[in-house]
Amino acid sequence: MKNNNSKLKILYLVLLFLILSFAFYTPVAAAVGQLVFTTEPRVVAPGAISDVLTVQTQDSSGAVAKMEETGDVSFVSSSPTGEFVNVSGEPVSTTMSRNSANRNFYYRDSTAGMPTLTVTVTARTAGTVWLATQTITVGDAGPPPGDDGGDIPTPPLAATGPSGSSGGGALSSHSSPAPVSQVVPSEPFKVGAGRPRLGSIHSPIIFRAESSGMIVPNMRYQWSFGDGGSAVGEEVGHVYDFSGEYVVVLNARGENGEVAVSRTTVVIVEPRVMISAPSADRVEVVNQSDRELNLGGWYISQGQTIFSFPTDTIVAASKKTIVPVNYLGFLPTTNPLLTLTFPDNTVAVTSTPAPSREELNALLFSLRELSIEVARLQAARRSTLVEPSIVRMEVVEPVMAVTTIVKQSPPTTSPPIFASMATIPVPKSPGFFTRIKQWFSK
Repeated sequence: MKNNNSKLKILYLVLLFLILSFAFYTPVAAAVGQLVFTTEPRVVAPGAISDVLTVQTQDSSGAVAKMEETGDVSFVSSSPTGEFVNVSGEPVSTTMSRNSANRNFYYRDSTAGMPTLTVTVTARTAGTVWLATQTITVGDAGPPPGDDGGDIPTPPLAATGPSGSSGGGALSSHSSPAPVSQVVPSEPFKVGAGRPRLGSIHSPIIFRAESSGMIVPNMRYQWSFGDGGSAVGEEVGHVYDFSGEYVVVLNARGENGEVAVSRTTVVIVEPRVMISAPSADRVEVVNQSDRELNLGGWYISQGQTIFSFPTDTIVAASKKTIVPVNYLGFLPTTNPLLTLTFPDNTVAVTSTPAPSREELNALLFSLRELSIEVARLQAARRSTLVEPSIVRMEVVEPVMAVTTIVKQSPPTTSPPIFASMATIPVPKSPGFFTRIKQWFSK
């Protein structure tokens, strides 16, 4: 009897252990191995919102596998007019939460055809990438060439294994009916500051950051414009006050330490422009510089009336643009004067008023008087007499010579000075003893 009680106690303990094991058992979640479309290919009218589309994360066997961390979702269509939206028609969210496996979205397109939709999910920390593709029919595209009008097949997604060999294709022995996908290595994050630019002083230049590679959330873009100015943002503007060539540097940094840098150049010129006096039907703006000039944002004003040039109004080097009066929106007059102003409200140039008839007659009379006075001065200069000679006495043994240098007054054309020299002979003076003899003989 005692042995039976011991065996019964052991059996109770085993049962209790099994019950506790099942109670505290936690299944191990399978790792995500692929991303697949779980909804059939859709047909949607142009401009309408499709039925719901769903992509799902699965393990390598095709079973549902939840995300172990938050992922960033990228939606791409081969149609340039395709849009990915939510049920309300607003832009779709681009995140996939942790512990989720399904991602729903909708599609809208205004161009008929059969675009390919590509959905990519990137794990934020691990950087692992999964993608899935599917075609969608927009409008009545009709059967493809050679088809008998049956259902439109979904093209298989070819996959490449780590060794580079084919991992799938049209034929596959996998147990899951889902398309075969692959994990794509993430491309390093890159940024670009844009193309080299040509601008003018007092005119804003817009810079926009370009990025490629892996998706980096909460990216911060820091710009340095080369003249001491800076700005923060994906799209920024800057105005240069002086001409020159500047190096613009873009530094980008993500919240998880991702960094990238890019640079470009900006050539800033000081434009030489002229605005003509207004006429009955036009106003002319002349670009006198040796580089083209973008007048976008500049404006012509006369008093309180203003005409602004539209974006990218470009005038070639040493050329002009003619603005018709009906574009100006006002009838220009000679008073007040027209003013051409930079986009930052700095005055570039003011038109020159056309002279009146009285002003032209007065200017012509002044020119005639000036011409008569110039002719009189030239005549007086030609008739100038020869200046007095400069005489220099020189004693030369045994004769005394008188040298005369005659300097002729230079004519109007200032020819070289000519000189002449004359020598006059002088009798010898008596000697000392001769003069003593003459004194005693008196």
